[in-house]
Amino acid sequence: MRRSREGRIPQMMGPDVTDEGRDYMFRTLVKTDAIGLDDRTFAVRYFELRTMRGDRRYSAEIVIAPGDRIILDDDSVSNLEARANCLVPATVYSRALAARPTAA
Repeated sequence: MRRSREGRIPQMMGPDVTDEGRDYMFRTLVKTDAIGLDDRTFAVRYFELRTMRGDRRYSAEIVIAPGDRIILDDDSVSNLEARANCLVPATVYSRALAARPTAA
């Protein structure tokens, strides 16, 4: 992935973006963290995004497994942290339950 000089990662916006007139939004990594659950650790990266109006939005990328990510967005990093701490255990445990064979 191509990065700008500031280290920001370009993100495409909108479903109607064409090759001729690409609009880019940039997200900046503001924090990394890890959430521990049982004997596993899940990496979390928090990003800041500037909207076209100049507002700040934040997103969290939680890596459950290679190729398996959860993306959250909110108005603040503290809200994202609280949501991630609730969502990771719920996701992992529900997937474990779903993987069990059902009794007939």
